[in-house]
Amino acid sequence: MSINRPHELSKIFALSRVSSLGQSLESQNKALAEHGYDELIELKLSGKAKKHEKALEDLLSNTRKGDLIIVTKLDRLARSLSMMANFMDELTEKGVFIRVLEQGIDTSVTDNVMSKAMTQMLGVFAEMEAGMIKQRLADGKEYAKAKNPERTDINGGRKFKLDREARVVIKEAFANGANKSELARKYNVSRQVIMSSISRPLD
Repeated sequence: MSINRPHELSKIFALSRVSSLGQSLESQNKALAEHGYDELIELKLSGKAKKHEKALEDLLSNTRKGDLIIVTKLDRLARSLSMMANFMDELTEKGVFIRVLEQGIDTSVTDNVMSKAMTQMLGVFAEMEAGMIKQRLADGKEYAKAKNPERTDINGGRKFKLDREARVVIKEAFANGANKSELARKYNVSRQVIMSSISRPLD
């Protein structure tokens, strides 16, 4: 079977994912096999988002510039919009393409309208999702304060996993061309932590 590759040296990774151990990958695997691939990655992940982030990081680390990842649907990539947007950003940084079979998305095709629309909308919706999470945290804080005004251990958010000195170095490195994925691996933190370190003002 002839496989539609971005170029002749591209390796194609097929990704099938379900979010619980009891679900079947059969229908996804069948569609992926009809397309063709060089390597199949099967993920049955339940529980915390960290497992999903680690699985995507492992997949990305096995790819190189020009490779292609195929999935049946966009939501097979990640369990949240923010995670999906971050992963798509990482793919772009590394020069790895994504092809979504059912939704006609193909980032290896420069004039693919669906790919351009998806990239724009992902950023918008991921920002909305982050805003809603932030609002829920703020609402929870206010509720806890109202319920127990004597509490003094209620803060406005999570503490940074990196100290101020590390964040200064990260900001400088990013300004000088280092990418977020490299920095995340160097400091052994998630890419989200690196993004927060870059975007937030120093204390």
